Amino acid sequence: MWRYALRRLGLAVVIVLVAMAMFGMLHLVPGDPASIALGPRATPEMREEFRVRMGLDKPIPVQFARFVANALQGDLGADVWSRQPVARLVWLALPHTAALTALGIGWALSASRSGASRPSAVAAGSIASPASSR
Repeated sequence: MWRYALRRLGLAVVIVLVAMAMFGMLHLVPGDPASIALGPRATPEMREEFRVRMGLDKPIPVQFARFVANALQGDLGADVWSRQPVARLVWLALPHTAALTALGIGWALSASRSGASRPSAVAAGSIASPASSR
């Protein structure tokens, strides 16, 4: 029982670290995120409106807490350009992703079965028998 609880606790720590890394990448980019997202032609007013809309005007711990709270509720935010919910955009792309995944798995399985059915010359020559090592 303790082993199970420790494994789950370890998994929770990993999830928190991954969330922190994802969030931290935004702040590791050199420059201002608003300037990068809006481009060089953005006015200071546009940059300030963007910072307020995205919550970048708040302290970093508050930003992270909002990020985690929203993610736990399924709110992944809004796309910077189209202002559509990111969850909706991911949902729309899911069928294409699933099709590509199935195609890739099918290709890998067929390649592994054809390779396993006949030994290659390289693999056959690389296996040393005890008699040949003397």
